[in-house]
Amino acid sequence: MHSGTHTGGLLTTLLYFSFVVVILSGVFGLASYIVAPRLLTSIEGEPLLIEDLTARRAELREELTEISNQSEGLVAAKRLMSGH
Repeated sequence: MHSGTHTGGLLTTLLYFSFVVVILSGVFGLASYIVAPRLLTSIEGEPLLIEDLTARRAELREELTEISNQSEGLVAAKRLMSGH
């Protein structure tokens, strides 16, 4: 800064500090852009795509259907054994 500690009038001071805030938010955004993906990848191990998630959901639905069918079979067998 070539003006030293003198920033001028109120408007100049406000503009100066708003410029500083914009620069700092840009530095924060750049750091977040670099750090966040690496951090999230290290937490989850391997990045997941939407296709991976939909495939996993289909697998879980199949497992749930199998479990439901098995439990229905067990309930029917129990009813036959108890005579209901």
